[in-house]
Amino acid sequence: MNYFAHAFRFVGRARFVTGTALPDWLSVVNRRLRFRPPRLHQAAHHRDQNVSELVAGVKQHLEDDRRFHNCEAFSRCLVTVLQEVRPFLNGMGIPPVFLSHLLVEVLLDAQLVQSRRADVVRYYADLESVDPDWTEWATGEILGQPVSGLGHFIRLFCRERILLDYADNVHLLRRLNQVMRRLRLPDLSDSFQNALVASRPIVTAHAEELLRALDAPE
Repeated sequence: MNYFAHAFRFVGRARFVTGTALPDWLSVVNRRLRFRPPRLHQAAHHRDQNVSELVAGVKQHLEDDRRFHNCEAFSRCLVTVLQEVRPFLNGMGIPPVFLSHLLVEVLLDAQLVQSRRADVVRYYADLESVDPDWTEWATGEILGQPVSGLGHFIRLFCRERILLDYADNVHLLRRLNQVMRRLRLPDLSDSFQNALVASRPIVTAHAEELLRALDAPE
């Protein structure tokens, strides 16, 4: 799942919403660091209740991912998007399943952003209301070690408003290529916009079922 899909049900709880973004932010700032259950359990009882609320958001993110990636709708959607993506990747060195997985998540966010404009505004307001330097400190408390550069990246994330780029294929392709470069993978060509055009209705058709999996009883 991507940023907004994790957070849209919780807008208004600023530190919780910030926590839902933290695992993805951490993967950009320091890919070697992960939120481990023992540390999360310990930090959930932190003396500062604001840290505990941040931890609750992180745990929500991890639980959402588990449910989302294990639901049948995700598997079906992934396979169908993969069929659209694969012809554009021959010999490029980009794993087709990885890119299809990324597209399902990003295009689900695109659909949510389109249908929940007011919540997108509230989402960014929540993120901007939490001091990035505090978030960097609190993340270090949770992990048991400092996370240099996190505060700077949060400011960049809020300024860039990447969610608003998902509706336009040109802008979305630029964002995808930022991911490719960060992972030292080749850029996607302009022709990949055709895969985006074909994949959008596939994800939209599965969106309700994908989101329903987040709250389904187990």
